[in-house]
This record gives sequence, C-alpha cells and structure tokens, in this order.
Amino acid sequence: MAHAEKGGPVTVTIELEPALVLDVERAAARRDLTIAEYVVDVLRQATEREPGDRSDWARLSSASFARDWGSDEDRVYDELS
Repeated sequence: MAHAEKGGPVTVTIELEPALVLDVERAAARRDLTIAEYVVDVLRQATEREPGDRSDWARLSSASFARDWGSDEDRVYDELS
C-alpha cells in the first residue's frame, strides 16, 4: 500500500457492497454533499477520534447484538453519529 506524503490528494479505490453504496449515496444526499465529500468527512471524523473512543462500542456491538442493530427499524440509530 502506498503511503501519502505531503502534497496533493491521493486517489483511493475500495470495493463496497451495493447496499452500502446506496446507504452512502443517501447519507450524502441528505447532507447535500457529494459522495466524495461525505466519505472524506466521515473518514476525517473517524481518524480524529482518540484511539480508545470506540472500544466500548466495539465490545457492545459484538455478534450477539448484530441481529438487533442490523434491522431496518433500528437503522435510524446509525444516523445519530
């Protein structure tokens, strides 16, 4: 993997599941952002957090909770962060 050095933007290519692409498109549209702007914003927020900020959440969101939090009814909670 190439590491970005000081300078201009770097293009990153990733593969996403179609359902996630739709979710990202919708989230970006709700915020009146392009997909690129939205993804950059989300990545900046994620990398600005302290290393331990998500440890409690990661522990709570284990596989035992996945079926509950993965439902359409609970999708609204994904938008709170």
